Amino acid sequence: MFNKCYVNATTTYVGEWSTWSECSETCGFGYKYSFLNTPLKSQQEAKRSLPCMNMRCPVDGNWSEWINYKSCLDSCGICFIKQERHCNNPAPTYGGHVCFGINVHYADSNSICRVNGGWTQWSSWSLCSQPCQDGVKKRYRSCTNPTPKYGGLQCNGNYSDESICYSNECKKVIVNFGMILSDIDYITQYSSPLSEPYKELEKITIVMLQNLYNKFNKTVQCTLNFIKNEKDYLTKPSII
Repeated sequence: MFNKCYVNATTTYVGEWSTWSECSETCGFGYKYSFLNTPLKSQQEAKRSLPCMNMRCPVDGNWSEWINYKSCLDSCGICFIKQERHCNNPAPTYGGHVCFGINVHYADSNSICRVNGGWTQWSSWSLCSQPCQDGVKKRYRSCTNPTPKYGGLQCNGNYSDESICYSNECKKVIVNFGMILSDIDYITQYSSPLSEPYKELEKITIVMLQNLYNKFNKTVQCTLNFIKNEKDYLTKPSII
């Protein structure tokens, strides 16, 4: 039943509003609608709305990030790792589903420990470098107890040690040095102390002896005496 009205030379039909519809959302906020029962206006133009809310929508839970907790006896070696997460990102509410899966996980972690080097015991002392006048004896050790590994520290200190020995003054001694020339040609060439071969041999021999003593920081004075044969050498040794 429609009523016909005339307003400002226009025709308006007045009808009845329909009952309110169901809420547009099954949960949370929505709208319900009522429509004017008139054939002359489109349904979109003859519509009114009203906010509505049936219930809060369920919120499904979601996991947080994993949090690691280490349990180690030392800074290296075997560690036990506890990984934990929580169903609070967001937490389930209003009938939402809880998180699926485990919330705690255990694992182990191995890290190689550094090995710092350690000294061995000192070796026995060596023999004295000379029998008198501030000789030196030495002893040694090595960084192998244990050997440094995996970035460990080297041993701190010296691998060798020395000490003065036989500090008494050396006595002056006479050293006999003999050279036997058995070939007759050599005997003839070196028979005269004034000959060039003799002087050359004397020079070479003295330098050799001086070099021998220079290793011990000692000086030596040499005098070379020529002996013609083995018999003379045995009875008359030369003196250096």
